[in-house]
Amino acid sequence: MKRTLFFLMFLSCSFLVSGQFRATMKSSYSGVEKEYQVWSDGTNYRYEFKEKEQPMAMIVRPEENKAYVMMPDKKAYRPYPCDDFAIVMTDPVQGCVYIAHSYIEKIAGHEEAAGYDCLKKEYYRAYKGDTSIVFIVLFSEELNFPVKMIQGAFKTVKMELSGIQKWKPEKDYFVLPGGYAEVDENMQPVSH
Repeated sequence: MKRTLFFLMFLSCSFLVSGQFRATMKSSYSGVEKEYQVWSDGTNYRYEFKEKEQPMAMIVRPEENKAYVMMPDKKAYRPYPCDDFAIVMTDPVQGCVYIAHSYIEKIAGHEEAAGYDCLKKEYYRAYKGDTSIVFIVLFSEELNFPVKMIQGAFKTVKMELSGIQKWKPEKDYFVLPGGYAEVDENMQPVSH
């Protein structure tokens, strides 16, 4: 009985640390390259990056369908649903979710990326017999996160993680910090 209880506790602890990591993520879209720092607790994740030399942060809570784009210099944030076009175009992970819903997925085996065994997912168009690959996603089940995304036709890297390190999430890292005001698309305060 004690052995079974110990084993179950070990499994639950192993599950808790699965997917908890921090890394650097490089992404490119339409020739514009961006570098993010990313932290994940296995479900939620946070990015820090610069947009036009301004520091930005984004907290994404997929199970709640919420993304919060924060402007630390202005102590302001803007909430979005995860499937909002602005988020899909900014967040490669939500872009990956969009791709999965928009194209036909085929599991094409396993491939290593950044030292992790990943499922290789190929996405095809579903249009009049077109069988060209639109995207290839290398998804780590251990991290619960895509490690690499490649545009199929041009074989260009769209997103790739590097410097992946295990990380113990800080308690409040995935909630909005105090003192931030909600703003609208014109950066005007929103009153509730």
